[in-house]
Amino acid sequence: MIGAEILDFYPYAEAESGSVRVPTGQAYGCDLWSETILVGSAEIVATFERGPMAGEPAILRHRYGDGEVFYVGTRLDEAGMAWLLDVASARAGISVPHRFPTGVEAVRRVGPGARFVFLLNHTDHAVELKLEVPGIDLLSGLKTTDRLKLLPRDVAVVREDKAPGWR
Repeated sequence: MIGAEILDFYPYAEAESGSVRVPTGQAYGCDLWSETILVGSAEIVATFERGPMAGEPAILRHRYGDGEVFYVGTRLDEAGMAWLLDVASARAGISVPHRFPTGVEAVRRVGPGARFVFLLNHTDHAVELKLEVPGIDLLSGLKTTDRLKLLPRDVAVVREDKAPGWR
């Protein structure tokens, strides 16, 4: 499925880390482990730049069935994961309208005649979020505008108002 074979892995020591260089020239941190990858039919998307696997493949892309598989042979830092998700989303034709702050989880569910956004603040501080569509917070019963404040460890479930272009 991944167009490669994983030959071995190298666990990093607690204070050890590496980096991965992507085609844009940007380098992202990695830690926890790195893998020795024997590339077959996969395309190398990024290589280890620093660490015990320097110069070796780190991220692969491989066509499989009607789609693609991305394989990551390490644990990327937050910025590296954001880059990879942007690349994979763009290749899949998925638009990401905007991002919420680190530590905020957002999931949209669509049902007949209604759309819901579940928002979870996993942080220890309050956050103010910019919403795409106003609605009603079903947990508090309060109407939301384009802004919503979540306290530390807070949750909101917003039923979005109908917006132009809804199906």
